[in-house]
Amino acid sequence: MYRLGHYLRRRYVRNFHWNISPRDLYVRSSAMERCQESAQALIAGLLPPTDDWCWNDDLGTVWQPIPIATIPRNEDGLLVASSNCDRAYALYGRIPDSKVVQNLIKPFWPTIQEIAHISNVSIDSYRKARDVYDSLLCIRHQMKITSESIQDTSLYWAQSWITEEQFSALKSVYELGFRFDFTGTIETELRRLRTGLLLNEIVNRLNPMVDHPKISIFSAHDTTLFHLLDSLEFKPNKTVNFGSTVIFEARQVESQATATIRAFRVNVKYPNDYFVVDEFHLPGNNGTFVELQTLKHNLEPLLISNMDQWKRECSNLWGVRRNDIERGKREL
Repeated sequence: MYRLGHYLRRRYVRNFHWNISPRDLYVRSSAMERCQESAQALIAGLLPPTDDWCWNDDLGTVWQPIPIATIPRNEDGLLVASSNCDRAYALYGRIPDSKVVQNLIKPFWPTIQEIAHISNVSIDSYRKARDVYDSLLCIRHQMKITSESIQDTSLYWAQSWITEEQFSALKSVYELGFRFDFTGTIETELRRLRTGLLLNEIVNRLNPMVDHPKISIFSAHDTTLFHLLDSLEFKPNKTVNFGSTVIFEARQVESQATATIRAFRVNVKYPNDYFVVDEFHLPGNNGTFVELQTLKHNLEPLLISNMDQWKRECSNLWGVRRNDIERGKREL
């Protein structure tokens, strides 16, 4: 994340010769500690102190304190895909019952049960398989990890016995599970409930007629980013890696009260941790740029203007079952 901050500094601060200070930066993070740590590391690379902002001759020449806004995770409808929303819980809870989901998972299930036998870990659903893959991925990427630092210690010892073919099947289930659970593929209403507040915040901060800091940073989760990309009609076939980022650029049209918007996805490639930056088309974008008002118009069905509206929609339980709400809470 620190190197990503350096990259963003080269891309914007140096290339555009911005004279940028901490007052030009807004940072909002999920309350999860790792998200706050990622934000701090990125900011350290993006905005080292310069000139009058150097506050001493030692640490003050390379780092400066930047405030990070956050709220409790269960209340954070902006950045946390598991925040308290009974209607979203219910929709999430009934996804595994979909015949589409069951038919796509079924071919991989014998191999998944082989992994369960090898690792001595019960895998009774594709969501449990996703957790197992996540743990194995952490072990493979950070071989210095100890058996005491992961929840299922048996996975630490079993990971060397799992074949590449088995790991590939587990990865396929992991990626399918993300597409089912963190997009609107099965339950379309999840797009609005899980990204409506964030999309509205992004659109407002891209408006040149509203007084906002030059740079706004939101540090969230892979599930949040997956929901966001899906709502923007970008359909990733695979999950997002650690440190993956979406960039929105707003360029004001001279002498006009509007802006043109471009979007880029920064993906981190393993094992060498290099950045791949790809532009993707936003809704209503037939070329390189899209007008802000066009983007807002196209996203209007998904936008939620404030927390009160979000809470009202979350409390609407028409057409959903209490059992699905409880299941969604338990499995999310």
